[in-house]
Amino acid sequence: MGLGAFLLVTALERAMATAPSAMSLWGGVGTDEGRTILWIVEVVTILVAIPIACELAFRGYLLRRLTSRSFVTVDPRKTGWIALLISACAFAAVSGSFSTMWPAGLLYGIAYRRRGCLGDAIVAHGVGNLLSVALTVLMAIPPR
Repeated sequence: MGLGAFLLVTALERAMATAPSAMSLWGGVGTDEGRTILWIVEVVTILVAIPIACELAFRGYLLRRLTSRSFVTVDPRKTGWIALLISACAFAAVSGSFSTMWPAGLLYGIAYRRRGCLGDAIVAHGVGNLLSVALTVLMAIPPR
């Protein structure tokens, strides 16, 4: 699911002629050591913290809350497609690029619904982010 989300987002970005998101701190001011530490913090945030926070909010809470007021008792495997689509759209709305990110949110929701395990969505999100970081790094390397 993470690979699928990465491929969809990358294809949509290219089709819409938008560049893949660049890492904001890579070219920052300060010492080389300071930039390295900031880069490591940013990568860990992108690969670990953001997938956990987003999946807890948009799939763990919102997807189930849209299904029932008593969201704690909702089996994620029984959430409806409308709730899944709304949670994907909410995710995309805060991700910075609605038109390219809602399919990724949909795939992360499907990963969650498949077995009812939020960890599946977190891993898929992390893999998608890892591939985006790898692509950004590869694109930053000057050709020889």
